[in-house]
Amino acid sequence: MNSKLLTLIPLLANTIFFAQNFAGKDVDLYLNMTVKPKEIPEKLQQYAYQNFFIEFDTVTGTLTTEPIGKKKRDFKPFQLGDYTFTSDYSKLVGMEFKVTGVYEETPKFDFDKGKFFVFALTNESLGTIYYKYDSRYEHNLELIVIGGVNFPEGYWCEKITVVKDKFEDKTSFYSPQESGFSLVKVVKGSEINYFLKVDEDGETANVDGKGLYLLFDDGTKMSKDDAKIEVNIGKKGSFIYTAFIQLDQEDLEVLKTKKITDNRLYIYDGTVDSESAKLIQEYAKCIEQK
Repeated sequence: MNSKLLTLIPLLANTIFFAQNFAGKDVDLYLNMTVKPKEIPEKLQQYAYQNFFIEFDTVTGTLTTEPIGKKKRDFKPFQLGDYTFTSDYSKLVGMEFKVTGVYEETPKFDFDKGKFFVFALTNESLGTIYYKYDSRYEHNLELIVIGGVNFPEGYWCEKITVVKDKFEDKTSFYSPQESGFSLVKVVKGSEINYFLKVDEDGETANVDGKGLYLLFDDGTKMSKDDAKIEVNIGKKGSFIYTAFIQLDQEDLEVLKTKKITDNRLYIYDGTVDSESAKLIQEYAKCIEQK
Protein backbone atom coordinates (compact mmCIF):
# COMPACT_ATOMS: atom_id res chain seq x y z
CA MET A 1 0.00 0.00 0.00
CA ASN A 2 1.37 3.42 -0.91
CA SER A 3 1.77 5.81 1.98
CA LYS A 4 0.02 9.12 1.63
CA LEU A 5 1.52 12.42 2.62
CA LEU A 6 -0.68 13.83 5.33
CA THR A 7 -0.99 17.55 4.76
CA LEU A 8 -1.98 19.99 7.40
CA ILE A 9 -5.65 20.83 7.06
CA PRO A 10 -6.21 24.58 7.39
CA LEU A 11 -7.62 25.40 10.77
CA LEU A 12 -10.75 27.48 10.44
CA ALA A 13 -10.95 28.11 14.17
CA ASN A 14 -8.47 30.04 16.24
CA THR A 15 -5.62 28.03 17.71
CA ILE A 16 -4.65 27.98 21.37
CA PHE A 17 -1.13 27.76 22.74
CA PHE A 18 -0.63 24.58 24.67
CA ALA A 19 2.96 23.59 25.53
CA GLN A 20 2.62 19.88 24.89
CA ASN A 21 4.66 17.60 22.65
CA PHE A 22 2.36 14.62 22.09
CA ALA A 23 -0.61 14.75 19.71
CA GLY A 24 -1.49 11.06 19.51
CA LYS A 25 -2.97 10.16 16.12
CA ASP A 26 -3.43 13.82 15.13
CA VAL A 27 -0.06 13.78 13.37
CA ASP A 28 -0.96 16.54 10.90
CA LEU A 29 -0.45 18.98 13.79
CA TYR A 30 3.32 18.34 13.62
CA LEU A 31 3.75 19.47 10.01
CA ASN A 32 5.92 22.62 9.72
CA MET A 33 6.66 22.59 13.46
CA THR A 34 10.25 22.94 14.75
CA VAL A 35 11.42 20.02 16.86
CA LYS A 36 14.58 18.77 18.52
CA PRO A 37 15.63 15.48 20.15
CA LYS A 38 14.60 15.26 23.79
CA GLU A 39 17.29 15.54 26.45
CA ILE A 40 17.81 12.23 28.27
CA PRO A 41 19.31 11.58 31.74
CA GLU A 42 22.99 10.63 31.44
CA LYS A 43 22.58 7.04 32.65
CA LEU A 44 19.98 6.38 29.91
CA GLN A 45 21.68 8.14 27.01
CA GLN A 46 23.28 4.95 25.67
CA TYR A 47 19.79 3.54 25.06
CA ALA A 48 18.28 6.73 23.62
CA TYR A 49 17.51 7.90 20.08
CA GLN A 50 16.38 4.56 18.67
CA ASN A 51 13.78 6.06 16.32
CA PHE A 52 15.91 8.17 13.96
CA PHE A 53 16.69 6.81 10.47
CA ILE A 54 18.46 7.88 7.28
CA GLU A 55 16.24 6.41 4.55
CA PHE A 56 12.48 6.20 4.04
CA ASP A 57 10.62 5.24 0.87
CA THR A 58 7.67 7.61 0.54
CA VAL A 59 6.07 5.42 -2.14
CA THR A 60 6.06 2.12 -0.26
CA GLY A 61 5.94 3.72 3.19
CA THR A 62 8.87 1.69 4.51
CA LEU A 63 11.87 2.69 6.62
CA THR A 64 15.33 1.21 6.04
CA THR A 65 16.13 -0.47 9.35
CA GLU A 66 19.30 -2.38 8.48
CA PRO A 67 22.72 -1.58 6.92
CA ILE A 68 22.32 -0.07 3.45
CA GLY A 69 23.70 -1.63 0.25
CA LYS A 70 26.69 -3.90 -0.37
CA LYS A 71 28.97 -1.60 1.56
CA LYS A 72 26.68 -1.85 4.57
CA ARG A 73 26.31 1.90 5.00
CA ASP A 74 24.82 3.23 8.22
CA PHE A 75 21.02 3.24 8.38
CA LYS A 76 20.81 5.66 11.33
CA PRO A 77 22.18 9.21 11.68
CA PHE A 78 25.38 9.27 13.78
CA GLN A 79 25.10 5.51 14.15
CA LEU A 80 27.08 3.84 16.95
CA GLY A 81 28.46 0.73 15.25
CA ASP A 82 27.30 -1.39 12.30
CA TYR A 83 24.28 -3.06 13.84
CA THR A 84 23.44 -0.83 16.77
CA PHE A 85 19.93 0.53 17.09
CA THR A 86 20.82 3.95 18.52
CA SER A 87 22.27 7.22 17.26
CA ASP A 88 25.13 9.01 18.99
CA TYR A 89 23.37 11.04 21.67
CA SER A 90 26.10 13.68 21.95
CA LYS A 91 25.94 14.51 18.23
CA LEU A 92 22.18 14.55 17.78
CA VAL A 93 21.04 16.24 20.98
CA GLY A 94 20.25 19.93 20.64
CA MET A 95 19.90 19.89 16.84
CA GLU A 96 16.77 21.62 15.57
CA PHE A 97 14.71 20.27 12.68
CA LYS A 98 11.66 21.39 10.75
CA VAL A 99 8.99 18.73 10.16
CA THR A 100 8.74 18.90 6.37
CA GLY A 101 6.67 15.76 5.82
CA VAL A 102 4.35 13.44 7.73
CA TYR A 103 3.70 9.94 6.37
CA GLU A 104 1.92 6.81 7.48
CA GLU A 105 4.30 3.86 7.75
CA THR A 106 3.22 0.69 5.98
CA PRO A 107 3.10 -1.93 8.74
CA LYS A 108 4.46 -5.46 8.53
CA PHE A 109 1.32 -6.72 10.25
CA ASP A 110 -2.30 -5.63 9.77
CA PHE A 111 -2.85 -5.12 13.49
CA ASP A 112 -0.25 -2.31 13.46
CA LYS A 113 -2.08 -0.31 10.79
CA GLY A 114 -2.50 3.34 11.75
CA LYS A 115 -0.21 3.11 14.77
CA PHE A 116 3.12 4.27 13.33
CA PHE A 117 4.01 7.33 11.27
CA VAL A 118 7.23 8.77 9.86
CA PHE A 119 8.27 12.42 10.11
CA ALA A 120 10.69 13.93 7.60
CA LEU A 121 13.01 16.12 9.69
CA THR A 122 15.09 18.72 7.85
CA ASN A 123 18.16 20.48 9.24
CA GLU A 124 20.30 22.94 7.25
CA SER A 125 23.61 21.20 8.03
CA LEU A 126 22.47 17.57 8.28
CA GLY A 127 19.86 17.53 5.54
CA THR A 128 16.74 15.36 5.88
CA ILE A 129 16.48 12.39 8.22
CA TYR A 130 13.41 10.45 9.36
CA TYR A 131 11.77 9.80 12.70
CA LYS A 132 9.47 6.85 13.47
CA TYR A 133 6.56 8.13 15.57
CA ASP A 134 4.43 5.87 17.78
CA SER A 135 0.97 7.44 18.03
CA ARG A 136 -0.01 5.31 21.05
CA TYR A 137 2.47 6.17 23.78
CA GLU A 138 3.74 9.57 24.83
CA HIS A 139 6.65 8.07 26.78
CA ASN A 140 8.11 6.69 23.51
CA LEU A 141 8.37 10.16 21.98
CA GLU A 142 12.02 11.27 21.60
CA LEU A 143 11.17 14.75 20.29
CA ILE A 144 10.43 18.11 21.87
CA VAL A 145 8.24 20.54 19.93
CA ILE A 146 9.64 24.05 20.19
CA GLY A 147 6.85 26.14 21.71
CA GLY A 148 4.56 23.12 21.97
CA VAL A 149 2.00 21.74 19.55
CA ASN A 150 -0.63 24.27 18.46
CA PHE A 151 -3.92 22.58 19.25
CA PRO A 152 -7.04 24.10 17.65
CA GLU A 153 -9.74 25.67 19.77
CA GLY A 154 -12.07 22.98 21.08
CA TYR A 155 -9.57 20.18 20.45
CA TRP A 156 -9.70 18.88 24.01
CA CYS A 157 -13.49 18.97 24.13
CA GLU A 158 -13.55 16.34 21.39
CA LYS A 159 -11.85 13.96 23.85
CA ILE A 160 -14.90 13.95 26.14
CA THR A 161 -16.84 10.66 25.95
CA VAL A 162 -20.64 10.97 25.87
CA VAL A 163 -22.86 8.12 27.07
CA LYS A 164 -26.66 8.31 26.76
CA ASP A 165 -28.80 6.05 28.92
CA LYS A 166 -31.39 4.25 26.78
CA PHE A 167 -33.81 3.76 29.66
CA GLU A 168 -33.53 7.06 31.52
CA ASP A 169 -33.47 10.68 30.51
CA LYS A 170 -29.79 10.78 31.46
CA THR A 171 -26.56 11.67 29.66
CA SER A 172 -23.09 11.21 31.17
CA PHE A 173 -19.87 12.91 30.05
CA TYR A 174 -16.44 11.47 30.89
CA SER A 175 -13.04 13.12 30.50
CA PRO A 176 -9.87 11.13 29.81
CA GLN A 177 -7.71 10.39 32.85
CA GLU A 178 -4.62 12.52 33.48
CA SER A 179 -2.22 11.76 36.35
CA GLY A 180 -5.01 9.77 38.01
CA PHE A 181 -7.60 12.58 37.63
CA SER A 182 -10.82 12.38 35.62
CA LEU A 183 -14.04 14.40 35.55
CA VAL A 184 -17.65 13.30 35.12
CA LYS A 185 -20.79 15.28 34.32
CA VAL A 186 -24.24 13.73 34.66
CA VAL A 187 -27.32 15.42 33.16
CA LYS A 188 -30.69 13.96 34.17
CA GLY A 189 -33.64 16.00 33.03
CA SER A 190 -32.94 19.53 34.23
CA GLU A 191 -30.52 18.37 36.95
CA ILE A 192 -26.75 18.66 36.36
CA ASN A 193 -24.09 17.18 38.64
CA TYR A 194 -20.30 17.20 38.41
CA PHE A 195 -17.89 14.68 39.91
CA LEU A 196 -14.15 14.27 40.31
CA LYS A 197 -12.41 10.89 40.44
CA VAL A 198 -8.82 10.65 41.72
CA ASP A 199 -6.66 7.51 41.81
CA GLU A 200 -3.42 7.14 43.76
CA ASP A 201 -1.10 4.17 44.27
CA GLY A 202 -0.18 2.87 47.70
CA GLU A 203 2.12 0.12 48.96
CA THR A 204 0.07 -0.87 52.00
CA ALA A 205 -3.57 -1.85 52.48
CA ASN A 206 -5.79 0.55 54.42
CA VAL A 207 -9.58 0.46 54.56
CA ASP A 208 -12.11 3.02 55.76
CA GLY A 209 -9.75 5.89 54.93
CA LYS A 210 -11.15 9.37 54.35
CA GLY A 211 -9.96 12.67 52.96
CA LEU A 212 -9.04 14.12 49.57
CA TYR A 213 -6.73 17.13 49.45
CA LEU A 214 -5.48 19.06 46.42
CA LEU A 215 -2.70 21.66 46.28
CA PHE A 216 -2.63 24.32 43.54
CA ASP A 217 0.16 26.31 41.95
CA ASP A 218 -0.93 29.52 43.68
CA GLY A 219 -0.46 27.95 47.13
CA THR A 220 -4.16 27.36 47.84
CA LYS A 221 -5.71 24.02 48.81
CA MET A 222 -8.98 22.19 48.25
CA SER A 223 -9.96 19.99 51.21
CA LYS A 224 -12.63 17.30 51.18
CA ASP A 225 -12.25 15.82 54.67
CA ASP A 226 -15.22 13.46 54.40
CA ALA A 227 -14.34 12.02 51.00
CA LYS A 228 -14.52 8.23 51.20
CA ILE A 229 -11.49 6.37 49.91
CA GLU A 230 -11.94 2.99 48.23
CA VAL A 231 -9.07 0.54 47.81
CA ASN A 232 -8.50 -2.06 45.10
CA ILE A 233 -5.60 -4.36 44.30
CA GLY A 234 -3.35 -2.99 41.58
CA LYS A 235 -0.50 -4.46 39.60
CA LYS A 236 2.38 -6.35 41.22
CA GLY A 237 0.74 -6.43 44.63
CA SER A 238 0.29 -2.67 44.99
CA PHE A 239 -2.99 -0.98 45.90
CA ILE A 240 -5.01 1.68 44.12
CA TYR A 241 -6.84 4.21 46.30
CA THR A 242 -9.77 6.04 44.74
CA ALA A 243 -11.76 9.09 45.76
CA PHE A 244 -15.01 9.94 43.92
CA ILE A 245 -16.51 13.23 45.05
CA GLN A 246 -19.30 15.52 43.92
CA LEU A 247 -18.24 19.01 42.90
CA ASP A 248 -20.20 22.19 43.47
CA GLN A 249 -19.93 25.13 41.08
CA GLU A 250 -17.21 26.76 43.18
CA ASP A 251 -15.11 23.58 43.07
CA LEU A 252 -15.48 23.37 39.31
CA GLU A 253 -14.45 27.00 38.93
CA VAL A 254 -11.28 26.29 40.92
CA LEU A 255 -10.39 23.32 38.70
CA LYS A 256 -10.95 25.46 35.60
CA THR A 257 -8.75 28.33 36.74
CA LYS A 258 -6.00 26.76 38.88
CA LYS A 259 -3.37 24.13 38.16
CA ILE A 260 -3.11 21.14 40.51
CA THR A 261 0.41 20.35 41.71
CA ASP A 262 -0.14 17.69 44.41
CA ASN A 263 -2.82 15.42 45.80
CA ARG A 264 -3.35 13.37 48.94
CA LEU A 265 -5.85 10.53 49.37
CA TYR A 266 -6.02 9.64 53.05
CA ILE A 267 -2.26 9.21 53.72
CA TYR A 268 -1.13 8.57 50.13
CA ASP A 269 0.46 11.44 48.23
CA GLY A 270 0.98 12.08 44.55
CA THR A 271 2.17 14.84 42.24
CA VAL A 272 0.73 16.19 39.00
CA ASP A 273 3.10 17.19 36.20
CA SER A 274 2.57 20.57 34.56
CA GLU A 275 1.25 19.21 31.25
CA SER A 276 -1.31 17.00 33.00
CA ALA A 277 -2.35 19.94 35.19
CA LYS A 278 -3.10 22.01 32.08
CA LEU A 279 -5.08 19.15 30.58
CA ILE A 280 -7.18 18.78 33.73
CA GLN A 281 -7.99 22.49 33.44
CA GLU A 282 -8.99 22.10 29.81
CA TYR A 283 -11.19 19.09 30.55
CA ALA A 284 -12.90 20.96 33.40
CA LYS A 285 -13.75 23.78 30.98
CA CYS A 286 -14.93 21.37 28.30
CA ILE A 287 -17.08 19.22 30.54
CA GLU A 288 -18.94 22.30 31.76
CA GLN A 289 -19.56 23.42 28.16
CA LYS A 290 -20.96 20.04 27.08
